[in-house]
Amino acid sequence: VSLVFGALHFVRLRGWLNVMLLLVRVLPGALAPVWALCGLVAAALGWNSRRPLVAAGGLLGLAASGQYMARVGQAAAPYGIPRPAWPASPQVTRDIVIHTTVCPPPAGGGPRPIYADLWLPGQGVARSGVGVVYLHGSAWYLGDKGQMTDGLFRPIVGAGHVLLDVAYRMCPETDLRGMVADAQAAVAWLQDHAAEYGVDPRRIVLSGTSAGGHIALLAAYTMDRPDLRASELAGRDLAVAGVFTISAPVHAGLMLEHNPGMIESAHPRSGLAYDPLTDHDPLVPPGPAASLAEKQRWNLAQWRRVNGLLRDLLGGGPDDVPEMFALATVETHVRPDVPPTLLIQGDQDM
Repeated sequence: VSLVFGALHFVRLRGWLNVMLLLVRVLPGALAPVWALCGLVAAALGWNSRRPLVAAGGLLGLAASGQYMARVGQAAAPYGIPRPAWPASPQVTRDIVIHTTVCPPPAGGGPRPIYADLWLPGQGVARSGVGVVYLHGSAWYLGDKGQMTDGLFRPIVGAGHVLLDVAYRMCPETDLRGMVADAQAAVAWLQDHAAEYGVDPRRIVLSGTSAGGHIALLAAYTMDRPDLRASELAGRDLAVAGVFTISAPVHAGLMLEHNPGMIESAHPRSGLAYDPLTDHDPLVPPGPAASLAEKQRWNLAQWRRVNGLLRDLLGGGPDDVPEMFALATVETHVRPDVPPTLLIQGDQDM
């Protein structure tokens, strides 16, 4: 086991295969100390029982996981990255309604609240004046605010920053333009409540992971596009002080080039994706008070609907909607006056 998982440190997968085997790819790194210890135990047992192959396999597994841990430790050294102290417990207010839009017709067309969680620095932590609007990873379909983010949020809030974790709309309820509009509405909400929470409205930054990072970049770079903004925010100055993202896809064409099978999602076969005539699962995610069963039903439906990604997100393939592919490609919007930007990428990102 130690040798197998140690060997996976040297395997490089691309495209959808990388997504399908995500858990297998995460385990070698996340549990590297465990696999190293298993290798050491296997080597000792093999030596004592005079089984050279078992001993050799254990030593190789120990070496593979050991070199991975050494590389991780060395990566931070050139930058002098300290090990952060665990900050004081933050103050978290869940399920604040930061904006209200309209449900799509298949979902009844009524009011649709956009929820967010507000993270404030804990007692005794001086406020920095910085406000962070965060958009979770989603593949544009999945997940919710507050999922596996404590480890990221606590150091940010512990440094005195205020953080707004947004549950933006996803496919197929809306397309990319609706997601960008929700991100900009979140910036507007934090501006409006800046004095209340000790935020300097000129020091708000956008951030996000994966698809959320993609949306954050587009929102930060297209503040001058009235067609990407809720009508009630027309004319507002929503410029942000910066944007930082983790594992964000930034080029729609290259994403398709590295994942050629994705083109099928531009025109999905009947029954493989969302169809308003036959799909009776909820289109809008359940609210905060919904039961676990309701949330599970919606999540399962969303996993099925991913098969229509290009159609739901952009309206089709690059030949169908070239203007939407241009919108989705971040470099289209790069110009000298875009906000300061930090892109954090991994060598296993899609």
